[in-house]
Amino acid sequence: MIIFVHGEDTFRSLRRVKQLKEAFIEKYNSSGFNVIQLEASETGLDEFQSDSFTGGLLEKKRLIIIKNLVSAGNIELVEGVFDLLSEKKFPKDNILIIWEGKIEEKGKPKIKGGSKSRKSLLAQLKKEREESFPLLSDSQLSKWIQDEIKERNGKIEKRAVEELVAKVGADLWQMDSEIEKLVNYVNGQIITSKQIEEFVKSKYDENIFHLTDALGQKNKEQALRLVRDQLALGTEPLQLLSKFIWQFRNLVQVNELLQTSKTQKEIADILKLHPFVVQKTAPQAKRFTQEELRFIYQKLVDIDFELKNSQTKPELLFDLMVIEVCK
Repeated sequence: MIIFVHGEDTFRSLRRVKQLKEAFIEKYNSSGFNVIQLEASETGLDEFQSDSFTGGLLEKKRLIIIKNLVSAGNIELVEGVFDLLSEKKFPKDNILIIWEGKIEEKGKPKIKGGSKSRKSLLAQLKKEREESFPLLSDSQLSKWIQDEIKERNGKIEKRAVEELVAKVGADLWQMDSEIEKLVNYVNGQIITSKQIEEFVKSKYDENIFHLTDALGQKNKEQALRLVRDQLALGTEPLQLLSKFIWQFRNLVQVNELLQTSKTQKEIADILKLHPFVVQKTAPQAKRFTQEELRFIYQKLVDIDFELKNSQTKPELLFDLMVIEVCK
């Protein structure tokens, strides 16, 4: 049997491989001696063939798991596995699991070289038993979170689920860690949005939202302090500027769409922004007029020019912008 497990959601796909491995051990080989795990970049064709055709210890069946076969660039191994599968030569008594992470659209791997061989292998693998794990949608993610928390004997408010989805997104590696932390912290109590706010780190840099808030409220002292804190912490001036430009570009676009009575969900879909970003940006956009936003955006472009073409201290450039905006 050949099983092709792949997808951008590597957390669920690797969990699936683990489940298949555990099921094999329970059914065929409690010792686990007949389970072979290989990394394609470190495996020669001879080794793979030896592991595939050699009989198992005590038991007839053997499980071979090979990772990153398509993307590792081991063309000899790719071609050898393709020949085995296409010619139906892989031992019928054995089980082969081929695991792969994200594969780019049109079936092309993320790296160059030997693309024809990999394309042929991918086409062959899709004829076998294929299990695909794309990133979860927000609604699927909400259910996944609730199921995971229930599995750990925990409870969570609906609003807290929405906050988790917004802050972490479809990164289940981080989400799993956050859920474990929250369940242990509440110790049998229900997880609330307050705990999400206090203990869950957003994948977005929320400092830029705080800075925008301060500018929108014309709070010069706070805005100056936040900018200076960022620079003092080692944020490169151009990096800070890029965050400003990113957020004010969002503000301009969100502001325009809000004036057409679009909902936050519609705005997120139109601008291809994460709902969390729109959720944070929409209230801020209402504090500015389009003229103010375009004025600030131009100031940021001016700072970009000055940073690249003058000796003016970055702190002074940002301070002058804050003072002008907060008049």
